[in-house]
Amino acid sequence: MPYYVHTKRKTSMFALNTLGSDCAREVRVNPFTGTAKVTFRNGYGPYTFRNISRRELTKAVLLEAVGGVPSVGRFINTRFWA
Repeated sequence: MPYYVHTKRKTSMFALNTLGSDCAREVRVNPFTGTAKVTFRNGYGPYTFRNISRRELTKAVLLEAVGGVPSVGRFINTRFWA
């Protein structure tokens, strides 16, 4: 099968729970590629953040599996904007 340069490969992303968040409407992370997509409640986004620590994203996915990230807004501010 030939490789096409302009073909984008779809990668699966894990959704974090944002039900109690005043900041984010949707947060999807991919710890394999170090990317995250965030849609904010004020209508901005989706923003794609790259070069995020894969360890931090894996930790967020694992925390989500056991009970959720304590504060999604704090997670976004400290991990993505820093």
